[in-house]
Amino acid sequence: MLTSVEHVIGVDIAHYVQGLTGPIARMIQRKMRKSITMPGGKTYYNFTQGIKKQNADQLMFDRQFTKETISSLFCTGGTTGLPKIAQ
Repeated sequence: MLTSVEHVIGVDIAHYVQGLTGPIARMIQRKMRKSITMPGGKTYYNFTQGIKKQNADQLMFDRQFTKETISSLFCTGGTTGLPKIAQ
């Protein structure tokens, strides 16, 4: 486990599913979201809910960034080999 990770952002994709499977995908997503638990000291954020709180023309935040700030970690599923994290 990445002990230095403090925040996890979940991206819901079920609202992109169309047709007859759309409502089923959203139902499964709601059920799965309720079961998400984070270890102590970790915070989970729902990207879809968070982005709805933003202005349409710019992001609002108070955080200060430097050139040493890590902006993102991307975890792959390992479809082309072992799972890995890219910074």
